[in-house]
Amino acid sequence: MNTKQIILCALFVLLTIFQTHATAVTITNGDFATGTGTSVVATGWSFSNATKPATYKYSTVAKGTGPYIAGTQQHYQIYSGSAYTSTFNQTITNLAAGNYTVSVKAVLAGAGGTFSVYAGTTKTTISSTTGATYSATTTVAANGSLTFGIDMATITGTIDFDDFTVDYTPSPVIVKSISTNTFGSYEPLKTFTITGSNLTAGLSITTPTGITLSGANVTGTAPNYSIALANANATNTITA
Repeated sequence: MNTKQIILCALFVLLTIFQTHATAVTITNGDFATGTGTSVVATGWSFSNATKPATYKYSTVAKGTGPYIAGTQQHYQIYSGSAYTSTFNQTITNLAAGNYTVSVKAVLAGAGGTFSVYAGTTKTTISSTTGATYSATTTVAANGSLTFGIDMATITGTIDFDDFTVDYTPSPVIVKSISTNTFGSYEPLKTFTITGSNLTAGLSITTPTGITLSGANVTGTAPNYSIALANANATNTITA
């Protein structure tokens, strides 16, 4: 008996998923508005190295072009005259599964070594002396935790930074009631379901020669079918 196999390919655009439906996550003192003083570890933050840098303080001195960080905007500053390695960080816990993007405004001056913004194990190098916003994205499992902040690898010089944010995007989920199915020459019609959640683009379904699909929300003709985004984040029953 000859058989044909239906292959279901659920396709979505990851770039779109990462850029939409993000929600802000509550962090502690991301704008450094809480606390004042010199040689003071910012409230809610810590250094991984027990030895502190030469300077670590709250600052209201304008930094960058524009300025990028206004003089009326309290922020945080770290300086070291000799090679220094540490992280300046905080940890958030009990997180939902998904992608987390950490962003910060930063300005360097006389910098050596490598300054980075980091989220988990993901790092983005900070390089601007005029001011820029830097981001790092990582994936966290359900009920997981995320440590993030500024990574300093044998650095010298000064970094001023402000406005840390963490944004969360749920992981997209597609559940199929079957992954493959075979059809004999005289097989009756068969049904299956596809369920999507947290999707930001519609589903595409591709079938091999000889297989056609139908369903309330299915459009297209063989071999290319689709389910529009308006119906993709639900359970759809399809007949082949």
